[in-house]
Amino acid sequence: MGNLIKNGQFDIPDAGDELQRIGSDKSYMISPWYLPVGGNVDVYNRKFGTGGHQAVDLNGDTKGGIGQEFTAETECDVSITWYAGTNRHDACKGKAPFRYVVHVLDNNGDEGVYVLLKGPGSNGGQVQKVIDDAEGDFTKNGPYTFKPKFQGSYKIEFISDVQGDCGAVITDVRVVQTPL
Repeated sequence: MGNLIKNGQFDIPDAGDELQRIGSDKSYMISPWYLPVGGNVDVYNRKFGTGGHQAVDLNGDTKGGIGQEFTAETECDVSITWYAGTNRHDACKGKAPFRYVVHVLDNNGDEGVYVLLKGPGSNGGQVQKVIDDAEGDFTKNGPYTFKPKFQGSYKIEFISDVQGDCGAVITDVRVVQTPL
């Protein structure tokens, strides 16, 4: 099946010459993504992304994050992958690592609604979040695979875990559902 995440490479709308800041005023937005916490994020143009795509810095000028809702079915595996790296902007050079947290929540906002079946970081039980330090060039994270406990809405959120104006940069977010 296809990617359950829409605009996972953050290519729409175009970020212009360098970047666009997304904050509470929502004057620029990367639909259907939302801001799950206070703060803001920066959408960087293709020069700062990877694979010819735009990317999101989870820290604009403050700690921030992004999230998106997706629908999953039972009797399926759902695999999550994304690329993360350090911000390549001159102002961010030498400021690493950039810690961030990835949450998958059910439609009530509860974490830990899935059991990790395979993938890095497996502890053989309930997994509530992935914590990663983005260092250096973009690297692929995952796949993290879970089996939905119910059919319905889930949310994936990427939230910075550091203060400041340079955060982890992510792109190519994919959530793919495969029937068992």
